[in-house]
Amino acid sequence: MLLHAVPMLASLDEEASVQFYTEMLGFTFHSGWDGYLIFSRNGVFIHLWPTKDPEHPKANGCYIM
Repeated sequence: MLLHAVPMLASLDEEASVQFYTEMLGFTFHSGWDGYLIFSRNGVFIHLWPTKDPEHPKANGCYIM
């Protein structure tokens, strides 16, 4: 039985991603290293991985309800 899943999404800009997920979406920023970022809100975690390819963010996403 699966109980949890953690989406891993691409990020082009570390600073802009932290600002968007914390200020706009209300997530808490937990940690980051080498551009890899971890956020949570109400028990939901999201991880962002760094990329320089602008096509990567277009090809991934998730629904959180």
